[in-house]
Amino acid sequence: MTQRLLFRVPREKHLALSHGLSDTTDRSYTWLKRQRDEKGKLLYHVAKAERTDVMPSKARDGKYTFLRCRDLFGFIDLLYLDPPRLVAVQSCMSHEVQAHLGKFRDHRPTAAAIREWLGIPGCAFVIHAWQCVETKERNGRYKKKWTKKDVDVTLKDLEEERF
Repeated sequence: MTQRLLFRVPREKHLALSHGLSDTTDRSYTWLKRQRDEKGKLLYHVAKAERTDVMPSKARDGKYTFLRCRDLFGFIDLLYLDPPRLVAVQSCMSHEVQAHLGKFRDHRPTAAAIREWLGIPGCAFVIHAWQCVETKERNGRYKKKWTKKDVDVTLKDLEEERF
């Protein structure tokens, strides 16, 4: 559960890819960093919580490196401070939300960590569900627009099969 991604990349490219963020996590991080109030002051203080482990290949040629992304406590990609709350974020595509909730419910150590997190006063857990919509512009070109939906995860979501 804590290992989300494992793939091979050529050794010379692994440094560029080992920044520790997936596409949806990067999208959520950027979105949170850009939120401002009416005075232009930053609304949220954001921190990256997932890490990428870089492991050299055991192959004879040594041309490949393995990358493995691990979430903090098995479910946190990002943390942001929204006083008086500390919000944990899991970022994914919109069609993956149900699968994530099922994994959180079925994997006991992660479910226990989420229950403890939600039991702490002031802590919340949100899934950022991203969806790409292509729209056709007047000039005939297609433009991609990303939309985000927030799914608040509660203790009730972990206890029963609601979805």
